[in-house]
Amino acid sequence: HQTNLGQWPVHHDDDEDDDEDGPVVVPLKDVEQSMARIKTLEDQQRQRRQLQFKLISTQQEQQQQQQLNYDPEMIRRQYPILFAAMQPHEDVLMTCARALDDRQDVSLVREAANYLEQVEARRGRVPSSNDSD
Repeated sequence: HQTNLGQWPVHHDDDEDDDEDGPVVVPLKDVEQSMARIKTLEDQQRQRRQLQFKLISTQQEQQQQQQLNYDPEMIRRQYPILFAAMQPHEDVLMTCARALDDRQDVSLVREAANYLEQVEARRGRVPSSNDSD
């Protein structure tokens, strides 16, 4: 067993003992610096939590799309009218909603309804992370 002789300061019984028993005055500058460090750490933790939440949300969305087997090529082959009706700013569900809302083209409405039925059937077989069963 080695000792730490000579490494630790030697304590003398003099005026220093009185300081340990009473209150300690901390300069305002030191308190402000400490608070700034705490705020910086809290901000970093909040940003880290937000990034983790975004990552988890993105992963959940990707898993949900995989579970529903969203495949643009499959939509093009099985639902050509629906695929052709898709506008650049729309996904397939938005196109279905628009088609069912407008009711302009009977074939488009039929394909949109069939696609939505297929999605619902797949959701029934593969539980979603949003289901509360």
